[in-house]
Order: sequence, then structure tokens, then C-alpha cells
Amino acid sequence: MDFLGLGFGEVLMVVLVALLVFGPEKVPEIARGLGRTIRSFKQAASGFTTAVTKELDDVRKTTSDVTTAVTKELDEAQKTTSDITATMTRELDEAQKSTADLVITLKKELGEAQKTTADLATTLTKELDEARKSIETLSKTGSDVKPQDAAKASAAKPVGADQVAGPIDQKDISGKNE
Repeated sequence: MDFLGLGFGEVLMVVLVALLVFGPEKVPEIARGLGRTIRSFKQAASGFTTAVTKELDDVRKTTSDVTTAVTKELDEAQKTTSDITATMTRELDEAQKSTADLVITLKKELGEAQKTTADLATTLTKELDEARKSIETLSKTGSDVKPQDAAKASAAKPVGADQVAGPIDQKDISGKNE
């Protein structure tokens, strides 16, 4: 048996000393007082333990509530971030597709423009060659040119802005014919 950290022999020794010091009449009173004191210590300790446990429970509940609120806010922030990321990714994909479509369209139009330019250059080269041939023919033959050939040569000859295609009466500033 262990009472307040004292063994049986030690407790017996304390009781014998108390009998000798206080006498047999006072020992039961002292024992009752000691019992009350121990009981009040136990009640105080129990009350203290209950109060501390209640406070700890309140702290745990508050901590749990705060943790729940923070977790909820964090989940909402993650969802918002996820939504924004998905929207930006979708818009980026659309922009890339639009850019790719635009590049394809521009390449097609460039190819068509190059083909048109090449066709135009070929046509102009042919007409220029025909005009040269006509001019050479006119130069070689001189006045022996038939009117039909002269008409062909003049029709093939390009007319510049400073040249006149046919006879036109030109008037000077005064209004007189030259």
C-alpha cells in the first residue's frame, strides 16, 4: 500500500508518533481533518482538471473551426485558379488555332499572288517580245511595211504617258493650234 509516497511501515510510524504527541482523543479529529483536506485537494484538482479540459476543448473547437474555414477558402481559391487556368488554356488554344488558320490563309493568298505575278510577268514578257519583233520588222523593212503589219506593230507597241496614240490637235496656252 502506498499513501502519499509513504510505505505501510512509514504510515504506521506516523500514526504511532501522532498517538504519542496528540493523545488518543485527538487522533480521530486529526484524521477527519486530514481526510477533509485530502478530499478538498482532490476536488480542487478535479475541478482544475475539468476547467483545463474544458478550455482545451474550446481551443480545439476554435482551431477546428478556423481550420475548416481556411480549408474552405483554400479550396475555393484552388477552384478559382483551376477555372482561370482552364479558361486561359482554352483561349490560348483558340488563339493558336486562329493564328494557324491565318498563316494557312496567308500562305495560300501569297501563293496565288506569286502565281498571278508569275503569269503577269510571262504575259508581259511575251507581249514585250512581240513588240520587239514588230519593231525589228519595221526597222528592217522600212517603208516596205504593209499597212496591216504597221497596225499590228503599233497595237503591240506600248503607249507611255508622254506619248500620244494618234494625231491630236495640240493647242498652246493662247489657244492657237500648233
